[in-house]
Amino acid sequence: MYITFNFRKGVMIMTYSVHYTSALCGAGKTFGTYEYIKENLITIKRCILVQPTYENLKESQKALKQRGINSKIITNETVPMGMTVTACILNHVQNFQWNEVLLLTHEGFIRSALSIPQADKQLITVFFDETYVSSFSMISINLSTNKNIILQNLATYNTSMDNVLGLSLPPTKVLHLRTPKGSDVVNDLLRELTEKVLSHNLWDSYTLEDSFNEFKTTSNVFTAYFRVKKEVFEHFKDVYFLAAHFEDQMMNKVLRSEGLIINRKENIKLQFTKHTNTTKTNIHYMIDRNFSKGIRKVLCENNKTLMENMINVADVILDGREHLLVPNNDMNPNKKQSEKEHNGIKFTKNGKLISSYVHGLNQYQHLNDIFFLSALNYSDLMKRGIVTILGLSDEEIEKTNILSSTYQACSRISIRNRNDDSERNIIVPDRRSAMYLAEIYNIPEERIFNHSDEMYLPEPKESGRPKQENLSPAKERKLKTDSKKKIIKQINEIKDIEDEEGNKLQMNILDKLASTKVHKKLWFKEAEDIIPFFEKEAEFTSNDKATENRLLMPCLLFEENTGATTRFGGDNNEGYTCIMFDKDTSKSGRDLSFDECKEFFQKMNVSFFMYETYSGTGNFRVVLPIKHIITKEAYELITKDINHKLHKLGFDYDKDGVEGKRVNLGPFDPAGFHSSAKFFLPNHAPGTTIRTFKFENVIFDPVAYIEEPTTYISLDLAEKVRDAGSFSKEKAKELKAKTQRALEVGSTYAQKKIEEAQTKYLMSGGGNQNQASLVGTMVYFGMTDQDIIAWFNMNYNGSSTKKKVENEVKSRIQKYRNKQGF
Repeated sequence: MYITFNFRKGVMIMTYSVHYTSALCGAGKTFGTYEYIKENLITIKRCILVQPTYENLKESQKALKQRGINSKIITNETVPMGMTVTACILNHVQNFQWNEVLLLTHEGFIRSALSIPQADKQLITVFFDETYVSSFSMISINLSTNKNIILQNLATYNTSMDNVLGLSLPPTKVLHLRTPKGSDVVNDLLRELTEKVLSHNLWDSYTLEDSFNEFKTTSNVFTAYFRVKKEVFEHFKDVYFLAAHFEDQMMNKVLRSEGLIINRKENIKLQFTKHTNTTKTNIHYMIDRNFSKGIRKVLCENNKTLMENMINVADVILDGREHLLVPNNDMNPNKKQSEKEHNGIKFTKNGKLISSYVHGLNQYQHLNDIFFLSALNYSDLMKRGIVTILGLSDEEIEKTNILSSTYQACSRISIRNRNDDSERNIIVPDRRSAMYLAEIYNIPEERIFNHSDEMYLPEPKESGRPKQENLSPAKERKLKTDSKKKIIKQINEIKDIEDEEGNKLQMNILDKLASTKVHKKLWFKEAEDIIPFFEKEAEFTSNDKATENRLLMPCLLFEENTGATTRFGGDNNEGYTCIMFDKDTSKSGRDLSFDECKEFFQKMNVSFFMYETYSGTGNFRVVLPIKHIITKEAYELITKDINHKLHKLGFDYDKDGVEGKRVNLGPFDPAGFHSSAKFFLPNHAPGTTIRTFKFENVIFDPVAYIEEPTTYISLDLAEKVRDAGSFSKEKAKELKAKTQRALEVGSTYAQKKIEEAQTKYLMSGGGNQNQASLVGTMVYFGMTDQDIIAWFNMNYNGSSTKKKVENEVKSRIQKYRNKQGF
């Protein structure tokens, strides 16, 4: 536990920081924790290991005993009659025995931590395994006849957050609301709510002001939100959070929102940091749009429900093999039902049913396949609370729940064993889940299979997620109009971004499909400079269509990419600087040819460039330069609208060409519409040519295009913009400042990387290979030739003459500068 002191208006403020280890599933973080405790127990002295369930604790007790370490489990299952868990914990921490670990559940630790005396806390190291699922929670109660019990007993107060009220119970009301269970019907209805609000030392309690005003007048629904307090984890000697993708977890978001400093510290030895046993792993997804409970029973064009079609296709993929089956809890059969069917729906053959909460379920590693068909979206009320109170974006919210849960479940099978590279099939409901897993598991595009054409799912009136509410036509039109205005307003906040040298548009060349770093940043003073760049790149040839350092992400990137997965994606995208479309050969009978596409964009009277891809005729990309940077929502709106206009002209896309089955509406690959879209630069085999076309006119004006009444925005996107949107005024100001100080902002990180490389070189004793690596790092992070040569002259202790070393260094510098185009 690190403590820093700040003085504000003469008051000393103490700030605590804790640590986390972010591991991949199966990397051995729990095993590594046992080993770390064994090796360091003498110095740790007092240790608490916190895990989700009593069953987890029993496994840990057994594992610790095998290492010669005593342990004590304190849970509801183990406390003596008449004593509480908290009382037993307090008694134990004040009488800690040497060589003993205290084992607690999440709930037990959370509810007792603040009762532990500070003097004892300062001696205790806490290992918190997995994340606390109730770190942010919601209670919603319908009170058609008893709503006054809320209005008369709950007090509200203003907070620093817009539209957020704090909740408290006046002391005079506390005893009235603490009647024994079963003695007061109304209090029993409100008991969970009042217990949370009364536990104000553990939870911050809130309600949304506009919802509360409705409750006071016309609504019968009262909704409260609860955020665990960071004080629960303060004052200990040290706290280590251990979780797969901890950066994406809700608990991380909650504690950081309160100002708790959480630093990454990899002192737990892991077995691996990357999934490499996936060379025969396939990922299948059923629909392009986001899956939800609301569309499970949608009747498809073949007169079957979507769920029935999903199960039928999964049965074909699985071919009778035993597999894990993960439905929603409302589809899990009760004891009177067969494991093979529920409510008339037959599940896949030989499926082993488990819950979507899978922590600790490690006994299925003999299975190679999984069918994950849970819809884990937050309710609209819960999502609104998360957005308003925590300020999370749609992408962050998806990762905290839907995507991270999917990854946890899929990592129960043989993929968890790093030595097992069996052929396996992972089946998930939707594209977003498939893309998330593909990044983590390192699955290339050719092993990701889209089965949406086999679902016969009717096209919704509005593409994308189901409506959040039933809007009248007038209200829907107003929402769409307001959302377009909001997008334009957000664009105007950032459109004048430029760096210190007056460059307005940045694009980035990434190293490879599994992108771990930016190979080269490209800055363009004006949009007119973009097409000449692509013209020159069209001369490039190679024998590999996926040649490294040719993958373009046409957006502004700043943040260092960290986490268990190091690929660049939507979270790194600060805004698009060029619009691109990807067109693959289609066998739908409604294919878009190169010439037809050319004619369409010429009629728009804007500058654009087209080039055939490595795959040859019928496959091409369109480059549409834009006047200034735009938000991710603006990019999605424009790309989908242009694609939709081409669909209305009769052009569609069917990658697999399955006759008679539904195709993607519009000719372009929908993967190019989202916030992590990447495109290969022009490339063709030596001795061949590719077709290109350049049309010069005015530069495309994204704001003017969005303002056009004929530019269509889906209800899905309109709701997303209304609920969040990627830019607030504050974020826009921060981004502008960051761009204008780009060199300064990057310098600290660059200096750190240079110093790390220099230390590694000196510790290794030098050598040609190490010298080459160090020179490359120095060049990449901006050191001048003179400074690089001076450093080697000062630090070289080998047998060669300094002149010889200087010449070697100069040669390597030139090599790297030529390679990076400096």
